Formats: sequence, structure tokens, C-alpha cells
Amino acid sequence: MDETDFKIINILRKDSRESFVYIAKALGVTEGTVRNRVKRLAREGVIKGFTIDYQAPVEGLVILKSSLKNSKALLAKLKEFSTNIFEISGEYDIAAIVEAQNIKELNKKVDRIRALKGVSGTNTAIKLH
Repeated sequence: MDETDFKIINILRKDSRESFVYIAKALGVTEGTVRNRVKRLAREGVIKGFTIDYQAPVEGLVILKSSLKNSKALLAKLKEFSTNIFEISGEYDIAAIVEAQNIKELNKKVDRIRALKGVSGTNTAIKLH
């Protein structure tokens, strides 16, 4: 699986009936590319009907502090990195489960999260499978 497959899966997680044309436009690829990849993902057992049964090889729980009074804008930006985002109580303000294909990719995503306006600190724990 590569980044394009990962992006297709994330779109289908949000709406498993999303059209291949929409997904293709969103990713900047052809509809045929999306169709072929979805067929392959189904053949491999990642996509089962309208349910996605996928567990990323690497998952990190990223907790972060927000310097913004209203964290709604930051929560919206974090949706680029995760579909599992939660406001939390305590020392940190937000938690996100970030999926990646490997540690290097997870580190890149965490670096990009740290660079977001309003992020004043992070802490990451890697899920052990």
C-alpha cells in the first residue's frame, strides 16, 4: 500500500459510498486509477463491502496543547492527519490518532502537526501492536 491507497481508504472511511470520480478529483488521479486500486484493496481483503477493515502498520497517539482560545480552526486542520480527533481535559487540549505506513512517515506527519498555527506543544505515543 502507498500514500494514494491510504488517502482512498480515508475518503471511503468518511463515506464508503463516495464516487470514484469524486475521489479521483480529490487526489488528482484518474477515475480508472481509483477503480483499480479499490478493486485491488477489495481483493486483498482491506475493503470488505461497505466496511473498511484496515489497521495501519504504525499508529501514534498525538496529544497537543493549543495556544488558541477557540480550537475549532485547529481541529479542522487536524482532520488532514486523522479521522480520530478528540478534545480532552487536563494538561493537553486535543488528542489525535495518526496512522502511517512506517515510523518515518509518522514523524513527518507529527512535524507537520507541530508546525500548525495554534499548536504550542505535542507529545506522541506509538501504539505497540
